Amino acid sequence: MGITRYFIAIFFMFQSFFAFGQTEVLHTIVKGNTIYGLAITYGSSVDSIYEANPMLGVHRLAIGDTVVIPITQKEIVDSSRYNFHKVRSFESVYSISNRYGLKDSTIYWHNTTLNNKPTLKRNEILRIPRDPYSWLKSEMSSDSLTSINQNSKDDTKARDTSETLDIIGILPFFTSDYINEGQRSKRSKIAFSYRQGIEMAISEFRDSNLLVDLKFYDSYNSLDSLDNIKFHLDSVSTDLILGPMYTPRVLQFKGDVQEENVVSLMSKQPIINSLDVWNSIVAEEYFWHAMRDKLVVKHYENRSDTSYEISRKLLVVGLQSGSSAAISRMLVENIIPADYLLVSNDKSWIQNEELGTLNAQNAYDIIITENDPAFILDVLRNLRSGSALYRWYTHEYQVFENGLVSNVFERENVYMFTSSYLDYDDIRVKHFVKKFREHYGRQPDNYAIEGYDNAKFHVQRVMSDMIYHRGIKKGFDYSDVTSRQNKFVELRKFEGLRWVRF
Repeated sequence: MGITRYFIAIFFMFQSFFAFGQTEVLHTIVKGNTIYGLAITYGSSVDSIYEANPMLGVHRLAIGDTVVIPITQKEIVDSSRYNFHKVRSFESVYSISNRYGLKDSTIYWHNTTLNNKPTLKRNEILRIPRDPYSWLKSEMSSDSLTSINQNSKDDTKARDTSETLDIIGILPFFTSDYINEGQRSKRSKIAFSYRQGIEMAISEFRDSNLLVDLKFYDSYNSLDSLDNIKFHLDSVSTDLILGPMYTPRVLQFKGDVQEENVVSLMSKQPIINSLDVWNSIVAEEYFWHAMRDKLVVKHYENRSDTSYEISRKLLVVGLQSGSSAAISRMLVENIIPADYLLVSNDKSWIQNEELGTLNAQNAYDIIITENDPAFILDVLRNLRSGSALYRWYTHEYQVFENGLVSNVFERENVYMFTSSYLDYDDIRVKHFVKKFREHYGRQPDNYAIEGYDNAKFHVQRVMSDMIYHRGIKKGFDYSDVTSRQNKFVELRKFEGLRWVRF
């Protein structure tokens, strides 16, 4: 199997009534392994594997590499605290939260397997908390390591009114490992790149005569290290905290007086949205909703002029179960049957062979609701075997995180919904790269660029209440004042080996 297993029990005590346990498995990569396949094999998730192995965002998998696979242990549910709701056809998180007089975020908080997606599976069982605020009562009386600071006298911290903006960076530098070339020294490079990007952005504000006090702390991705940092921050003025990077460390700020100053830089875990921190990552659900709003609703559901769509059909291809099936149902809801074709696959994927029988009589707008790269390539292979004309609508998690290369898109008419894209023909990008090279003597990587964009936007947000910004790579949209979740989505078309804004 090519598998080396070492079991390390990691227990992170959360502030509510339950605890999350996690086991890590070290897997040695063999031929044919993919991140998606490993997630399925071990019962983990693609997001969790990427978060546990930051270098996967820089280097492709290679045979012989060792990858950390986080496996969440089953949670023991205290049934005295919950009512249980069995999902009926066409119910959504929104409708269920309204029925019980709860917020959407409360449903997501107590049902983490939903992964922050609005669509639900029929007969799925949801936990409905009898007392939605029990976690608050328990944390106020607990002695948990992550409880709110006992030295605090006020519920909120007054913001500094001086002319100086106080910014803190909390990143996992793993300084000792870096100096001594320890096991985690490779992960240090990610934090140092982020730091350089942040420093570049701050230097531009200083050039415009803004007084900024910037300090960095090494979280070491350790609970105790971060607790020590938080203790120190209680005695200093803070306007903005960039970091921490990883989910467990961000969760340590829940209930803390600094919580509303924190920017979660990398975590894709839905539980982050239950905190009062600024979530920089755009959740996958917003890409699916963008497809529905900008394509399905516009051209199929609310048609005013049928001349455009008369010869086109919506083609949705996915699986018969899981989140893929739920997304497929959401996309074709309220569309007349004559205007769409739904291909739902069992585990054999044999239904994809139907795609090869499609001809040029109709043109198709295709959406693939399953993210497995092997499934995506199987869909495209079958489509290419026929004569159908089609446009493929996808999103950044399918394109960039699956390792699909440019020649996959060269043969297709592809449109991508994304929250971040770096266009080297953009004059702002050219200026940044030139300045970064001059200052640091190297080419900026994605982490440096994301650090730059995050610092650039969030400083302006603090100073002038900015809610929308397109950085050199990453976009930010916090126009929904009820949420601190980034909802920036833009549409791009693959053209001339580039993703051109559409």
